[in-house]
Amino acid sequence: MALNPGWNVLASYAYTDTEVKEGANEGARLASIPEHTASAWSQHDFAIAGIPGFRAGAGVRYVGSSWDGADELKTPAVTLFDAMIGYGRGNWDLSLNVNNIENETYFSTCLARGDCFVGTKRTVIGSVTYKF
Repeated sequence: MALNPGWNVLASYAYTDTEVKEGANEGARLASIPEHTASAWSQHDFAIAGIPGFRAGAGVRYVGSSWDGADELKTPAVTLFDAMIGYGRGNWDLSLNVNNIENETYFSTCLARGDCFVGTKRTVIGSVTYKF
């Protein structure tokens, strides 16, 4: 959705209801699938000193709690923040993206066998793109 010609906002939400249909864990939720997920992202295009092509964005991601496949071990929900800056001119585009800005330590999933996996720490990615 464009708030104005240089400002965009994207948002999403998903509700996922899962269930094991047969086997030892019949009736339990499927492992590692959160019931609720949501995200929002805003990006603004602007000029600096009369030079167009700059952009900046920020967003938030919510990953709801999930279960281990036996409904015994619950992985807690987490909210993560991301940002980006970039510049594009002609066929060239430069950008710097930072995911998990706060360097939040969290579990991405825990399984019934007892192991939990740590989520991705802060990630910084720079890119240079040429479109032809």
